[in-house]
Amino acid sequence: MSDVASVEFGREDIRRRIEELGRTITGDYEGREPVLISVLKGGSVFLADLIREIALPLAIDYMSISRYGGATESRGRVEGAVTDESGNPVVEFRAQVFRDGGPFHQRGPRAPGVMEIEGIAPGTYSVRVTAEGFEPFTQSGFVVEPPPQSTRLDVRLKKKS
Repeated sequence: MSDVASVEFGREDIRRRIEELGRTITGDYEGREPVLISVLKGGSVFLADLIREIALPLAIDYMSISRYGGATESRGRVEGAVTDESGNPVVEFRAQVFRDGGPFHQRGPRAPGVMEIEGIAPGTYSVRVTAEGFEPFTQSGFVVEPPPQSTRLDVRLKKKS
């Protein structure tokens, strides 16, 4: 059984559209030598098919693009330790990263004392960490950096008196 639910455009539909694009480019750029630029790696096969349909001399170039250097995500990440006053990991807690409108991202621990919150747009936030039996921790003006680096925040919670 195939993992494909349905095919939107069949092979012949795509072939006909590439032929049409080739004719249009040939007409629009008659007497000139257009430069075709493809994004690596995904556009190379399409570009090869298109080149065969253009009846003009061509220059070809390629470009490689990425978000924030080698990162695969354009969203930031907050990580750090959540400990008690003695430096022991807090097993259960809730971490919230928010702007004016309320919680933006929230998460419990990945492991005891380990805070990791991903998918946060770079910018300035407030952070709140709560745990049963501890005073809430809040920090305003917390800056989440863009990838590839993570933004570190280590939190030491005080026991409720």
